[in-house]
Parts: sequence; C-alpha cells; structure tokens
Amino acid sequence: MLNARENAGGKGTDVLIGVMRQTQVEQKYRYVVTLKPMLADNSAFRDALERDHSWSMKHAGQHQLQYELGEDNTLLLETGTYQTLAQLLDANPAVVATQGFVDELIGQLMNYAAKLHADGIYQLCFAPQNIFLRKGSTTPMVLTHGSFYTELKDRKSLYDGCEQFVAPEVLAGEKPTEASDVYSLGKLIEYLFDKGGMSLVYKMVMKKATAENPESRFLTVEKMKSSLDDKRNMRRSIIILAAAVGIALLCVWIYIDWMPQRSDIEFLEQPKKQTYDPFDQPYDPEVQMVLDGDTIQITDEDLEMYTQKAEEIFRKRFEEQAEEKLSGVFDKVNMGANEKAIMADSKKMHDDLEELKNSLAEDMGITSDRAEEIAQEIINEKMAKKKKELEKERVDIQHEVTE
Repeated sequence: MLNARENAGGKGTDVLIGVMRQTQVEQKYRYVVTLKPMLADNSAFRDALERDHSWSMKHAGQHQLQYELGEDNTLLLETGTYQTLAQLLDANPAVVATQGFVDELIGQLMNYAAKLHADGIYQLCFAPQNIFLRKGSTTPMVLTHGSFYTELKDRKSLYDGCEQFVAPEVLAGEKPTEASDVYSLGKLIEYLFDKGGMSLVYKMVMKKATAENPESRFLTVEKMKSSLDDKRNMRRSIIILAAAVGIALLCVWIYIDWMPQRSDIEFLEQPKKQTYDPFDQPYDPEVQMVLDGDTIQITDEDLEMYTQKAEEIFRKRFEEQAEEKLSGVFDKVNMGANEKAIMADSKKMHDDLEELKNSLAEDMGITSDRAEEIAQEIINEKMAKKKKELEKERVDIQHEVTE
C-alpha cells in the first residue's frame, strides 16, 4: 500500500530548483525536492547549494524552511506538510480576496527580505513556486537564497519558468542589489492581484517598484514598505477628513437654520392714549372686595424664581432628548453613508428638535425666544463634543497604523 501511494504521487509539484513530492523515508512520509537534472550535474550549483545550506542551518527562523542534503540529488525537507504559494492560489484563488491576506503575506516577506539584506543576502526570486507554506498556515517560507548562486554563468537555467519574477539585471548576470528584491516583490504583488483587482494603495507604488532601471526603483525594501504604509495612512486620513468635513457642514447648516431670522416690521401709528374715567364703571361692592382683599400678590422675586425653575426643567428635558436624536445621526454607521443620506437624516433631526423645543417651551411656560436660546446653546455644546470625539478617533487610528 505504501509503495502504491508513492507511485501515485505523480510528477509532483514544480518548485524553483526541482520537483517537490511526498515520498516514503524510513517507513514515514517526508517531502523531498528532487533537483533539476541540469542543476544537479552543475558543479558550481552544487558548491553554491552547500554554502546556502550551511548558512541556512545557522540562521533558523519561522521563514526559513530547513532541509538536509540527501542522496540521489535530493533535498529532504524538515518534517511537515507543505505546499507552494502557487498551489494554494490554484486550489483557492479566492484566498486573495480574504481580508488581510495579501497585506500580511507581503508584509512578512518584506520584513524577512530586510533581515536577509542586513546579513548581505538577497532572495532575488519571490516567485509563487519558490515560496512555501505549511498546510493550514499563512506564514511564508523560503528554501534557498539567490545570492549564493550568482556565480552561475547561466542564471536562466536556475530561474527557468520563473523569469518574470526576477529583476532584469539579475538575469543579465549583473551584481544584484536590494532593488533587485524590490522588483521581485513587486512582480509577486502583480501576480497576486491577477486573481482580483489591485487596490489603489498598491497601484500607487507598483510602477516604481517594478521599473526596469534599478536606479528608478525603491532603493531598499524598507523604503518600499514605508511608501505602502504612507499610502494606507493617507487613504484612511482622507476618509476621516471627509467625515469631519461632513460633520462641519452639518454643524454650519444647523447653526444657520437655527439662527433667528430677521423679518421686516411694519410700524403702525401709535394709537392715542385713552383716558380712564372712573365713573364709566359702576361700583360693585362684591367685585371691589375681591380686588382689594382676595387677589394673590406675586412679587418680582417670586416671578424670577419660577422662571428659572421652568428654564432648568426645559434645559434638562431638551438636553436628554437632543442627545438621543444627535447620536442617531452622528454615529459611525451614518458617517460612512453618502452625503445625501446624511443630509436627509440631519433634516429630520432638525425638525424633531424644533418640534421638541416648541412643545417643551409651551409646557414650561417660557418664551419662544428664551427656549430657542437655550436649545441653541445645548446643540452647540453637543456638536463640539461630537467633533472632538471624531478627531480623537482619527488620532487613535493614525497611532495604531504607525505602530
């Protein structure tokens, strides 16, 4: 059964330097890479592979796939179940559209490339056939490193089938630089978005990253990564700024709409003062008795106290209900809507607040002018608070992105 399973393995999976297949080793199945014949017979390649293997053994990490140099021109991979990035994309192209997949993958490869560059090592080929993943994991891993093989006279034989991911100067036999890895990473990004539309953030850096002339590219991977981060921050800032402008416009609109409107007054001629004749009204003892002894007397102090109390109750009730109505318009969900929808909601909010003001003013027995003055004061305070909250949220987002 074991032999039948091994024979059924087929031609295996193409990788940069050979073919990867699962095979039986000491009664256990391990992944083995069989070298391409033209490479296995090349002494310069074999010497470079030994140097590469020696360096990899001393620099173990989550992005380095360890291996042993086996017999019969094979590399025995460390225990695990592996697939190439090309296999993953062929089996599930929709994975590219998964939120965060491309950003996470490219971010990890950029960080690892920067780490390699610090040791004077260049990857040179970030082809999907040269990137490995454990089954069930999204952490990219590499097997060999291109800078160990720069002494090969025929580099095209090494990169056969993956030439589109290798910088022109590398294929031409020139000395590679960090810009060579920038080019390869850029080509990988283009390949990933062949499965779906490229986002605006990546489009803004791809032209420079994949320039034919090395001097026209980002000189380091760190600068390419920094440019991507800047574009992401810019896009988020624009979205938040648009929301802030929307709130500012609404505040202005509400303020103008609530301002007392000047109206033309037609002055009429003052009527002549009528003189009072006490003999026009007959004397009524019962009425006079009430006026003289039973009428309730209200002082100016009492009237002022009652007015203040009525205004306090009006302020409290209006503030409670205004908070609810304003929060219903200026929340995160509504701020993400279009301008037409925002204006519609704010118009309804304005009408509701106007009706609320008039109703409370009538119940409390305060003047319309005073009610409008108190209502406008509350609206202004709450608008200022909403604006500060939005500004704080923008600062927090920028801080998280920077970290």
